[in-house]
Amino acid sequence: MLFTFALGTAAGDLTGEQLNPGYPVSAPLFGAVIAAAAVAHFKFRLDTVVAFWITYVAPRPLGASLDDLSVPVPLRRRAGQGCGRRDHPRHDPQPSRTRSTP
Repeated sequence: MLFTFALGTAAGDLTGEQLNPGYPVSAPLFGAVIAAAAVAHFKFRLDTVVAFWITYVAPRPLGASLDDLSVPVPLRRRAGQGCGRRDHPRHDPQPSRTRSTP
């Protein structure tokens, strides 16, 4: 059980922050994974155990992504939480120019 929670959390963080789609793309992605597992099970006879584990692990990153979407970006930055590479100040493609002191 701990492994599946860790796997789900890691998958949500990976897609939401590291792979750069951000949470608005990450949440529907995991919703689609759950729907695809259901269709594959009922229509294409995907093994019951495989379908169970996909639908057991996938809701965790889906819920985490939806939760991260519910918090406005300025509040996430203030709290030090990830908000996707595009929104993260350390990954700014055009960093602010600062004057160097002589």
